[in-house]
Formats: sequence, C-alpha cells, structure tokens
Amino acid sequence: MSDPRSRFPGGPPLRERLLAARGVLVAAGLLLLGFAAFNLLSVFYALLGLAVIAAAAVVGRGASVPPRTGRAPENPGPGIGSPWIETLIGKLPDPVIVLDRDGRVVAFNAQASAMAPALSRGEAVSLALRVPEVVDAIRQAGAGAGAQRVEFSERVPVDRWLAAHVAPLELADASGVIRRLLLMTFHDLTPLRRVEEMRADFVANASHELRTPLASLSGFIDTLQGPARDDPQARERFLVIMKAQAHRMARLIDDLLSLSRVELNAHVRPETPVELAAIVRQVADALQMLARERGVTIALAVCAEPLLVLGDRDELTRVFENLVENALKYGASGKRVDVSVERAQAADGAGEAIVRVRDYGPGIAAEHLPRLTERFYRIDVGQSRAEGGTGLGLSLVKHVLNRHRGRLGIESRLGEGATFTVRLQRRPAEWPATLGRLGSLEIRLATSAAEIRRAQRLRYKIFYEEMSAAAGLISLITQRDLDEFDPVCDHLLVFDKTSAGSPANVAVATCRLLRQDVAERRGGFYTAGEYSLVELIDRHRALRFLELGRSCVLRPYRSKRTVELLWHGIWSYAVRHGIDVLVGCASFAGTDPDRLALPLSYLHHYASAPDAWRLGAQACRYIEMNRLPTRAVDIKAALAELPPLIKGYLRLGAYVGHGAVIDRKFGTTDVAIVLPVSAINTRYVQYFGATAERHAA
Repeated sequence: MSDPRSRFPGGPPLRERLLAARGVLVAAGLLLLGFAAFNLLSVFYALLGLAVIAAAAVVGRGASVPPRTGRAPENPGPGIGSPWIETLIGKLPDPVIVLDRDGRVVAFNAQASAMAPALSRGEAVSLALRVPEVVDAIRQAGAGAGAQRVEFSERVPVDRWLAAHVAPLELADASGVIRRLLLMTFHDLTPLRRVEEMRADFVANASHELRTPLASLSGFIDTLQGPARDDPQARERFLVIMKAQAHRMARLIDDLLSLSRVELNAHVRPETPVELAAIVRQVADALQMLARERGVTIALAVCAEPLLVLGDRDELTRVFENLVENALKYGASGKRVDVSVERAQAADGAGEAIVRVRDYGPGIAAEHLPRLTERFYRIDVGQSRAEGGTGLGLSLVKHVLNRHRGRLGIESRLGEGATFTVRLQRRPAEWPATLGRLGSLEIRLATSAAEIRRAQRLRYKIFYEEMSAAAGLISLITQRDLDEFDPVCDHLLVFDKTSAGSPANVAVATCRLLRQDVAERRGGFYTAGEYSLVELIDRHRALRFLELGRSCVLRPYRSKRTVELLWHGIWSYAVRHGIDVLVGCASFAGTDPDRLALPLSYLHHYASAPDAWRLGAQACRYIEMNRLPTRAVDIKAALAELPPLIKGYLRLGAYVGHGAVIDRKFGTTDVAIVLPVSAINTRYVQYFGATAERHAA
C-alpha cells in the first residue's frame, strides 16, 4: 500500500511517475553529463538542469501515466524487479532463463550461466545462444504461438544433446504491473542419447569381436564330445586353449563396458582433486612383476611437488596402466621404459601436468600413428592377441582423456621406440584470500561482490571526492567508481584491523589486477585505451602480463608501511600466477603538462624504457614528455614532485613508456609503467622473498 504523501493530487504515485519518466531522465542526464565533461556546462548547472527536467517530467506525466491494472503493457521493460524470481530459478537444477517478449534476458541461474557464459541481463539472448532452433522457438512463443519445445546439439567442447522448452507467462513486478515474459528451461538429453549409442555399439562390437573366440570354443567342445572324448592328452591341451579364449572374452567385455561407461559421461568433467604423481607411482609399482617377467626396467622420474588435477582416480589409473603395460609388452626388446611426471605451462598460460611413457622397442611406422586410438585397430593382429590385447586400450585412453579435457600425443620412429604423452590441466592451488599482514594492516583479495563494492567506494572517495575526477550519473547515484573491467578483475584490498567502523574493519588501499589470459578472453586491457599495449605483448608472446590499475591509498595511510604491504600483495599475486611483466598507468594530478614539465622530463631522460620494452602512447592521445633539456632538469626537485607510487615503481626497476596521456575524466596526466619481473632490483626480491614470504599471513 503506497504512502499518500507519495501521490500528486488526483494522480498516480510519485514512484510510478518516476518509472514512467525514466527514459527521459536517463537521456537528459547523459546529455548534461556530456556538456559537463567537455566543460560546456558546470557540474552545478548540469545537476540543476537535471532537477528541473525531472520535475517537469514527473508533473507532466500526472495525467498520462495509466493507473495500475491487471492489463499487460504493450512494451514492458526487461526487468521485473522481483528478487524472488532470482531466488526461485536459482534453486532449480536445470538451466533456466527468463526473457521478455522481445527476447531480452531478464534473469538466469548459475546453471544457465555455465551453459552460456555470454548471457547478460538486458541483452538479446541470441547473442549468447546462437542456436537457430532455439531463437526461432523464442520468436514463436513471443508472438503468441504458445509453448515451444526444440531439441538441438552442441559439438564443442564435447558432443551434447539438449531440449529447450519456451513457455509464455505473466508475472507482476514490484509495482504491480503485469509483465509478459518467457520462461526458457533446458534439459540435458545427453545421458539418454549415450545410453542408446552405448547399447547399439556394445551389440555391434560384442557380436563382431566375440564371434571368433565363441567359434573356437564351440569347435573345441564339439571335438571333446566327439573324436577326443577318450583322449586325455588332447582334452588337457584343449582345456588350456579354451580357458585362454574365455579370459580373452572376459577382457573384451570388460573393456567394452569400461569404454561405454566413459562415453556415457563424456560430457561431465570430473571435479574431484587427485594427486597425479601418486597414481603413476602406484601403476609403476603394480606392473613391476610384469616388467621383471619381460626383463624390462621401469625408470620412474616424478617431480617433488604435488601435482593436483581434477579427475576420476580409477579412470586415470586405467589410462596409465594401459600405456605402461603396452610399453612393457610391445617395447620389451628395448629393455627399458621411462615414465616421467612433470609440471609445465600451456601456450595459454594455464598450468599443465605432463606424464610421458617412453619405450625403446621397435617403434611404430608413421602410417599407423593417426589410427592407433581407433577401436579394435591393431598394427599386428597376431601379436596383439598373443599379448592378450583387445584392440580397445588406446581407444579407452583417448576417451578418458577427452572426458578430463586432456590430450594424448604419440611420437615414434621405426627402430627408436615410442613416446606417449598425456597432458592434463593442473588444478589451481588453494590460495588463501589473505596475502599478508604488517602490524595492524592486512592485505587480501576480494572474495565477494560486497568486498568489490568496498574497493569501488574507496576509489570513489579518493578519485572523485578528494581528487578532481568527473563522476558519471551511475557513479553519482551509487557513490562508487566502477566500469566494465571490474567484474573480470581481481581486487586487492588493504584493511586496518584496528580501525573502528564496519565489523570487517576499514578498507584503506586497493589495487585492481587483470591477468593477460583473462584480458584476452574478455576484450583486452584497460591500458590499451591509452597505450599501444598490444604491440608490446606481441613482441613478448612467450611472457605473461599482469595489468595493475586503479591503485589508491586513503590519505591518512599514505605511508611506507601501506605501500610496502600493497606491493607485497602484488608480488604475492604475481608469484602465484607465474607473471613475467607488470604493466599499467601511473598518474600525476592535473591536466596541464607544462606545469608537470620537470617530472615528465625527468622520466623521459632517466627512466625511459629501452626499445625491447618500449610502450608508446596512442598517436591520437600522445603528449610529449621531453619538455626540458637534460641540463635543465633538477633531479632532486624532480624526484620531490614524483607521486609516491611512481617513485616506488622506479626503485623496483620499472621503465616509463614513451609519451604521456591526459585523462580528463580523472583530471590526471598518465604515464605508462612497464616492470619486467626479470628487471626487479634483486635486493627487493630478497627483501620480500622469492615466494613472497616476508609478510605472508
């Protein structure tokens, strides 16, 4: 029930008037903000103008806003403003997406986000779900054709089959207005399809492969019942052969069932952490007896540190049993099998665990290599059967690794043996959120949306209230400094544990971190808007970059201790993620480069990056830093004018880019900072520790 004080006489509630006028208010706010940003209008008059427009829009809509009824509006907005919808769909086990009748996303649950990571509220669902059948079903349901059901398949990263249900529904929003929406749910049909395929494949494979041993058994039984009925020697010989054939059928059925089970769950990646080196050691120990029988030595080389991967222990054990057993059987002539376990970095920077099994036997001809993982493919059928092989071992290895999102590599030359290489993604170590402590100060990574908001509020307080940054409409309303990079970055926060205030203590410093692997997946670096960062990265493709940004410290805490702990947090993060180069922008207050001639000239003459690390400003934004000749630069006075953050970077060994950039939004003059880890002054590495242990929590 609305408060009568929120109504105009004879009109609808003020809240409804504001909602109805929101388009006009947003447009006017953006226009006036643009005038203010380009100094065409002062901030005071811009806000005054917005207030006048808001009053006029609200008063003018007194008669035009329709009263609340049960009738659906013609063009409802994408949001329904009902938190219970998010809660409700969040509890459902299947992916669920709520759309408006135009196909824009209103809400979705975590399962839907995992299925389609590009989903974004307010945007067309077709941008995230590029499936023609689904898009057509949404169009038909939105046009009034009733509920729709379609089936579709995905081929990447693994084969999956899904059914999508799109049903129209009507719900009331927070103000009581009926919204015409679409509810879209997805059901995974993959297990059903897999069962059907498994049944068909099992029947086909079993009938094909079991035909020979069954025919052999049948023949021996006929012989024992006939001519050899009274021949003890023949009976004993035939029984041994029959037992071997029975064992062969048992192995074949076991392998077929194992392969079918793996294929049934191929689309479900294991989530259990397992220690890979321990599995390989167990396999090597279990096969020592077979190695001794064949006169082969197993040489095991395992890295000392634990190697955790997400996997199914039994399936991975089967993989390495197959590979090592094959090496012992088919490469026995080399008298040695090397098994190694090591850690490495993939091309995309992700950590990998690598297991190599190498034999020194006769090797494999090149024409056989592409087909080795096919079902029932054998190089030498006679030798394979003599060794008890079923022709399914490497096929099972391939399917298990596919389920684990791993890879199998095979290298061989005739006469030089063969090497089978398994690559699995390492599970990231469980790093604690708290990175370090120094006295009453503690630095940690933000682990929740609430902590990210604290970082944004701290940035707003420093950049907008203390300094001269021009806040946009959203920042003015929320009192937070935010942009599109915040959701994909990690955020460092320094807290004073003795300060009064909130139960979690006061945030006094922050820094935003963006890794190269994340930036390349999400549209690039923030710094690339001012500097030619892409060119620098292209010159060093083998290195991993980390962008530092939005660094700031609350005024009472701008001391050596706070900056030291902030750097400790950055160094800890860089060590954890194997970072090679730190980049970012550092700022001078003010937008007049002539007033900054002394410190800019000092940086140009004494801290410029060498050619290998040169990072130039974008041509359209380039401001010359060489404003004074070298002889006119008073080094002591220039150092006194450098902000503490820039001085700290220079002490560490950082370089400064070519050219400055004026950032009018923040009222600053920016310079690029490039800090290769290899260039960091060794005394600082020793001080903080090679593994960042000095202030570790």
